[in-house]
Amino acid sequence: MPPKDERNDFEWLSDRIKYLEPEEDIISCDKTCYHVGMWSPLKTVLLSYYYAIFTDIASKHTDNMIYIDLLAGSGIVNINGTDSKIIGSPLVAVYFARHPFSKMFLAESNESSREALEKRLQIVMQKQDLDYQNIVGKIYPNAFTATQAAIKYMNDKVRNHNGVLNLCLVDYEGFNEVPFDLIKKISKFHGDTIINFQTHQIARILTNKNSDLLTSFLGTDEWKHISSDNYRDTLQLYQNQLKKEDRPIFEAVEINSETAYYYHLIFACRATAKGSQWMKAIRRIKPKIESSNARTVKEIYNIIKGNQSQLTDF
Repeated sequence: MPPKDERNDFEWLSDRIKYLEPEEDIISCDKTCYHVGMWSPLKTVLLSYYYAIFTDIASKHTDNMIYIDLLAGSGIVNINGTDSKIIGSPLVAVYFARHPFSKMFLAESNESSREALEKRLQIVMQKQDLDYQNIVGKIYPNAFTATQAAIKYMNDKVRNHNGVLNLCLVDYEGFNEVPFDLIKKISKFHGDTIINFQTHQIARILTNKNSDLLTSFLGTDEWKHISSDNYRDTLQLYQNQLKKEDRPIFEAVEINSETAYYYHLIFACRATAKGSQWMKAIRRIKPKIESSNARTVKEIYNIIKGNQSQLTDF
């Protein structure tokens, strides 16, 4: 058995966040950078943990692991109110994969962010001795073209009797970026789906029952029967939609700010004979994430920067 981790939750989270800091050449190669809330590292810690376990287990079943990121960003993000930066999801997929993805299908609509991501990935992948052209090749300008390319690739592998497993992330900021129809198409293939579900924001949209926005996002108009007071019921509705697309194993981890704002990071996968080993891992660390918020992350950065002492320093 592996040795017992003696760290408390704060120490565990501190160590995980430190691993997310980009190297200087990743920062300096391009000025383009997204700005995110102080709670954002909680999400990225979850992704880094899941990517490592997914690639470790999936690599035992196939040589064709593909990564799909339909809202890929610029490669690094700046934490609001600080000068701290962390790597974005595509770089997480390179750094934390225990076995590298054979293909990556990335989409980013902003041209400057797309160019910045390309530069950063090339630097990181060269250090990892990975072939950028073969694994990435290009970053697509929208989720539709990236999805088409991923589906074509997976269909070709299936036709040639090669097993393929995909890990698909849709890191929504709102509700209009990627329709549920694209997730349905990807879900026809074996793999896992990760969704940033903007639970708190959905309440204000529920008041407009004539809007098509949520119908496209949720893949159904059943949301019209949900009142804004019961907005959290949309999370259950979304879970039901994923179940219909052969993603019945489901876990939602709540990411909290210091204020009322929060969202859920959803992990959904197919049922297997042995269950989902990586989902069990998410359930183990879920309490660590949900007991933390933006204030916790701020304390960690203050300690990292030397602005605050840990209790163990006294």
